Amino acid sequence: MKRIALAVVLLIALIGSASMGSAASLTVRGGVIDTFTNARPCADGATATGPSTTTATQTAVRLTVPADCVGKTVQVTIVDAAGVPHSSAPTLMTTVTRDIPVAGGYTGTSNLVVRATVDGWNLATTWSYTPPLPMASCRIVATNAPCTATVTLDRRSSGFFGTFSYYDVTVSPTNQGQWEVTFNLDHPGYGSVPTRLGNSILDNDVQVTRVGAASCTTPPRLTVRPSAGSPGAFSLIVNSSNWLFPGTDLRSC
Repeated sequence: MKRIALAVVLLIALIGSASMGSAASLTVRGGVIDTFTNARPCADGATATGPSTTTATQTAVRLTVPADCVGKTVQVTIVDAAGVPHSSAPTLMTTVTRDIPVAGGYTGTSNLVVRATVDGWNLATTWSYTPPLPMASCRIVATNAPCTATVTLDRRSSGFFGTFSYYDVTVSPTNQGQWEVTFNLDHPGYGSVPTRLGNSILDNDVQVTRVGAASCTTPPRLTVRPSAGSPGAFSLIVNSSNWLFPGTDLRSC
């Protein structure tokens, strides 16, 4: 019986020693209790898109975040149609909207998945995407029905008569009435964004009529109609410094 009592005493002493040891390992700072705030760094509601409007091949994500996310670090991942992720490096948002490069690039489509974090927290982000425009688009004026305008580089010239780029433009159909062609001048097919329009003439020397001040838009546009009839081809000369046909400044609106 004494042995049992002694064992109980030893067990109580051992428990007490362990408790004292645990208590001794705690840090007490004059009765002050530290508190930690576990809160989001900024609001949800970011948007993302592909920044290039001239090609579907994207190398970055254009991220727009709430104002209180400025100054925070974000990281973006695009998951493509094949399920392959394309991620950015951690990037400081110095403005509300920023183009953030992603590894490997991706092809822009409307159904991509975007995931973003801000200072390590999930950032709810909505993806949207508008496919790039072609070099030119076409419509029938009377009915607004679509037509086809094909732009082909004929030649680029630099010499005695100045420099210019000469394009052949074919339109179809031509039996539906007057057409209207709009050139998307920031398309990479033009080599560089045209800033001057040379002597743009239709077949049989019928003049093209410019429609409005479309060149003032961003991205720059140029819209033309035939002055008469509905011919099937005409020429477009851009960035012209030809001394005979010096061209019209597309930027003076």
